[in-house]
Amino acid sequence: MTKGNKKRQLVVLTEEGPNDGLVGSINYALDRAGANQNLSLSEVAQPCAHSVFGSTAIGWYYDLPLGGKYSRIVCAISSPSVQGSFIDSIFYDMEFGQLPEPNDEPFLGLELTKNSLKDSGNMSTQRGTKFYPFQERYPNAECCYYIHTSTPIVKVPPSHERAFRRMLTCGVDVVFGTNKGFQTYGGSPYKSVREFVQVGTSPIAKTNFINELRDGTIEIQTNLNKNGKLLHDPNIGWTSSALWTLSCLNHRNHVYITKHNIAPPVLMKSFASNNPSKLVKVAIDLASKFESITFDGIGLVKSRANIYSGNYWKYANTGEKIGSIQQEIELLNKGYRTLFSNHAGCEKSFLVTPSNPTVTLPKGSNYGIPDLVMEHPNGKDILVIEAEQSQNYNNGCKQINERKFKNTIHEIKNNYYPNHYFKTYVTTFGASCLNRKNVLAETLSDGTTTFDFAKKPAYII
Repeated sequence: MTKGNKKRQLVVLTEEGPNDGLVGSINYALDRAGANQNLSLSEVAQPCAHSVFGSTAIGWYYDLPLGGKYSRIVCAISSPSVQGSFIDSIFYDMEFGQLPEPNDEPFLGLELTKNSLKDSGNMSTQRGTKFYPFQERYPNAECCYYIHTSTPIVKVPPSHERAFRRMLTCGVDVVFGTNKGFQTYGGSPYKSVREFVQVGTSPIAKTNFINELRDGTIEIQTNLNKNGKLLHDPNIGWTSSALWTLSCLNHRNHVYITKHNIAPPVLMKSFASNNPSKLVKVAIDLASKFESITFDGIGLVKSRANIYSGNYWKYANTGEKIGSIQQEIELLNKGYRTLFSNHAGCEKSFLVTPSNPTVTLPKGSNYGIPDLVMEHPNGKDILVIEAEQSQNYNNGCKQINERKFKNTIHEIKNNYYPNHYFKTYVTTFGASCLNRKNVLAETLSDGTTTFDFAKKPAYII
């Protein structure tokens, strides 16, 4: 840092906890900011309550060595101002000690995924449209779909290639964060509507098709029905992404969405809703860019006010994940090791095994997923935590005593940690609950966290 310059900090607004994917995202942001700095995975975060931030924000920070562009990295837990899709992290370059307001312009918006390219490309396709409202609100910010992976990518499967080319067409960069640095996806945007129609749909697709009709109009065939409602994912994301891509390719003619299997009364109710689905929001906002968008003859009204007006984000002050994230950070500072995290609304981590390779926890109706699994510094005890808002304390007690919750603990113990003692607790966020049975920790509404390590666990396995 040049002598005389004001100290600066990188501020990250995020729904994620302090995991390796977020650290990789932060390092990518540091690279894009030209900071020539790096955040180590071994760096332990410092928790921040209201009193530390001097605002309503709750989160954590990392202090960086002197001499770089940034003196500190601040992570503040945030959430969407209105219900709907929200990218994982937003990055701001701020003066030291300052936090952004919703009208401030970020330099980067990032969506993080740990999904392997072996998984379906539908996941990537439906996530692409999460950037649409962000771009509408912050048109000058960079957008990045960040794929956190351990090894460099040699070949991108066709389903992901189609999804990534849609993103590039809409101004979203695709980057692989590997153990050897950042690898940019080498594909190219679609150059025309015709090319998108010809190669933008799987040749073996059974339900999703895009056709350019003789008069230059577009037909999108897709099933949007799930239990009689307009709720079918990933097709909602696939269709939203197709509409956005068409608009970016300057298609202005009619778009017909057909074979969606949604009854007209359900469609009309969805269009009129004050909080419509992701697809309807995107379609309503894009309607004025096309001659029309119709769902089997039912058209969207173009005169509706901008559905994405208003603030994009807010500092989070409710939700169990505020507690579970703060409690994880406190435990890390006490020498515990995170084996698994599942903060509400965040992407589940993998389970860290004794030799450090990661595995996926068992899935299905026979297994319950804890919010935190933390190894004690003594190397013998493991805390299994179900985090809840304080008013849901009883629900937490019920969950940890369910057979499926215990099945997961037995699975971890039998396969990976047979000599450890698994101690199960509830933790809370909101009002004080530390005096209640089986509550190991509480995080109050102002972000302050207190543990009672003398508390007896619900049970030990």
